[in-house]
Amino acid sequence: MYIEWYDDPITEIENAISHHVPKTTLVKVIDESSNHHRGNHSHFRILVVSDVFENMSKVERHRHVYQAMQQMNYHALGITTLTNAEYQDGKLENVSPDCVKNS
Repeated sequence: MYIEWYDDPITEIENAISHHVPKTTLVKVIDESSNHHRGNHSHFRILVVSDVFENMSKVERHRHVYQAMQQMNYHALGITTLTNAEYQDGKLENVSPDCVKNS
């Protein structure tokens, strides 16, 4: 069962991730749905900065975010997870590719 968006989906996602991922210092969510043919709060780009990611692989980091999102209704997530040191070093690569639209 999925949770439908009751308020602002960006705020709901930010709250869910902040609650689920310890030591979170920044959560930024961008709704990219208007760039895709599915629309209506279906595509999100997420940046999470937390020192809990220290010594974790990219896959382990993303699992934390997916666990926070497991009850939410979405089609696609683009996830960037960084430690505070990585964020301060400018390792941010939070860009989505263009969507291929079906004609």
